[in-house]
Amino acid sequence: MSRKEEGIYWTMVGELMYQKILNLFETIEKFPVISSIRNGLVMTIPIVLIGSFILICKNIPVQEYQSFLSSFGNGVVLNIMNYIYDATFGMLALYIMLAISSVYARDNIELYGSKYGIPLTAVACFFIFTGASGNNFNLTSFGALGVFTGIVSAIIPVLFYQYGKNISQKCYYKFSSVGVDSNINKAISEIFPILFIIFPCASINAVVVQGLGYSSFQDFFLQIANLLFSQEGRSFLGGICWVFSTTFLWFLGVHGSNVLEGVAQHLFPSTVVLNVPVTSMGGIPHEILTKEFFNIYILMGGCGTSTCLLLAVFFFSKRKSSRGIAKIAAVPILFNVSEILVFGLPTVFNPILFIPFIGVPIIGYCIAYFSVSIGLVPVITHDIHWTMPIFFSGYFATESYMGAVLQGIILLVGTFIYRPFIRVYDAEKIRISKNYLQDLIDTLQKNEQINKNIILTQLQDQRGRLAKALLVELNEALKEKKLKLFYQPQYNHSQQCVGAEALLRWEHEFLGMIYPPLMIKLAEEAGFLKDLEKFVVVRAVHDMEFINFNRKEPLKICINVSAITIQDTTFEKFLDEVSKKKSVQKGSICLEITEQTALCCDEDTEAMFARIRKRGFQLAIDDFSMGHTSLKYLQVNQFDMVKLDGTLVKKIMENPRSKEIVSSIIALSHTLGFTVLAEYVETENQRVELEKLGCLNYQGYLYSPAIEFEEFIRYIEKRPEEAGSIK
Repeated sequence: MSRKEEGIYWTMVGELMYQKILNLFETIEKFPVISSIRNGLVMTIPIVLIGSFILICKNIPVQEYQSFLSSFGNGVVLNIMNYIYDATFGMLALYIMLAISSVYARDNIELYGSKYGIPLTAVACFFIFTGASGNNFNLTSFGALGVFTGIVSAIIPVLFYQYGKNISQKCYYKFSSVGVDSNINKAISEIFPILFIIFPCASINAVVVQGLGYSSFQDFFLQIANLLFSQEGRSFLGGICWVFSTTFLWFLGVHGSNVLEGVAQHLFPSTVVLNVPVTSMGGIPHEILTKEFFNIYILMGGCGTSTCLLLAVFFFSKRKSSRGIAKIAAVPILFNVSEILVFGLPTVFNPILFIPFIGVPIIGYCIAYFSVSIGLVPVITHDIHWTMPIFFSGYFATESYMGAVLQGIILLVGTFIYRPFIRVYDAEKIRISKNYLQDLIDTLQKNEQINKNIILTQLQDQRGRLAKALLVELNEALKEKKLKLFYQPQYNHSQQCVGAEALLRWEHEFLGMIYPPLMIKLAEEAGFLKDLEKFVVVRAVHDMEFINFNRKEPLKICINVSAITIQDTTFEKFLDEVSKKKSVQKGSICLEITEQTALCCDEDTEAMFARIRKRGFQLAIDDFSMGHTSLKYLQVNQFDMVKLDGTLVKKIMENPRSKEIVSSIIALSHTLGFTVLAEYVETENQRVELEKLGCLNYQGYLYSPAIEFEEFIRYIEKRPEEAGSIK
């Protein structure tokens, strides 16, 4: 095997391994328990942000401000802040437990029949495991110290509730009563599943308390965790173990710092405990690994040294959605609150970002540890709150600008470590998004085929999330005028180019050309379809000046307008404004009525059509067939042209019925006085057959696909002798 072949072989092996790892993580992430933990933690972000904001306000290091908080209204402002903090961060474990259990119950309500049983069971388990009924109970168990217990209390009902429910359902009819309120019967049916779980939990807690001598299951967990970490103690390796463990838990979607808060308090006390007493006695502080050391040098921006990730996304990501999340997360990260970025990007269960997410904090830890140990940066001697922004925290904690410089070095190194992984992540997200986009298009097309309306943005999966993201980007593209018009030529039987249809196109930055019906559907769902179609009218009228420049016979430009738009009370005024700004020749613009929504055909509509035609605009019916809706439109004697339904034209050669329907429509055109144009004409045989039936105007790939405006100008300039008009 040559070196080139060997290189190709190992590249293929690497890609295969990479794909297997991606599939593994995707499989794990889809586990109901895992997704419930992740989504439950996302639900607690408002509580975390509110608590963080209060902490920031409480701990602004300005003496005059602190004096104001303490003295104003006898400390009323400070008391209000404390109340809010105690109700948010002070109860964080309780919120996390309720959120995880509620999310799981909500997502699996069809399985359990109720969304209340699991959260109620989780609450009971939480109170049992925290020793709420014991003499040594402390409310701090409901805060950061109890996060691990909260997660365990939420998971246990998730894993075992169904077993109790199955047993309960067998006995349900014995205990339920006919005629009794159904809610009472449902409540009775929840008794056994709840008891099925909380009794073993209470038994486990009893063993831990009476058999092992701990105050509660939570106390047992904290002591075991302390024992595991105390093997290395407050040493260089102990610090690495701590950084790895907390960051890895974050990668799994669990607040690592909170889960292991009890361990941190035991193993890495505050500098107030370790260094301040030494300094106050005139000694030289020497303890490097304090709680503030990790907050200032490792948790810059939050877990995973999130400030580095934030800068990497800002500078190196090309995806708007990633940069959008980064913008939203920027202010919280400034104060070391990373939840929005971690769950929004996300980094949770993200195999591509796993290496830098774990590696950057460890590398930062090594740089900081050795910088302090060899004396380049002073040991931390001041208690700095974890919400203090980067650089300020480094300076005030060490009373030296070198603390801030060290933060800057770690920030720079970490940002560039994240850089290649952000690029790979972008590429992978684009690939996945293209797959989801195709799924979204397939869903729309299937529902169109069976004439079923579907709301794409309400789909509860990746298709729905992509639809919402595309909707936002489409609206932005409309406002920023980044949408384009393509033109598809129209010909008559004499092979003269007589017009063109203006077709809206959106070339997405990463996903390429977006399927036009999907674009229209999203605009309709979001309520800006009228704005989208008005944009097309304005742009087409603007382009028409260049298209018909120095042309004796102007080409007719056909523009699609939905029934919703044309029946809007402001549409006629809009047409007047367009006509005033640009000189619109009579008959040069034809408005094609599409059928997203049925057109109301009454006297008012007919009068409105008459006024539009009087302004010099022609009217056409798009996708005309012999159906009830199409024939109903002909009762309004205001249409200049009908465009044959594409399915009729495509089948005209092999389906006699299609040929008969087309023939009937053409006969109607002679009687009622309108022009017929056939779309989707792709072969000369089709065109000849249509001409035999009396259809003399054509549009389709036989002549040209829809092409960009500049190309269309060149197209018609090459064929000046072919100019004609639709008869």
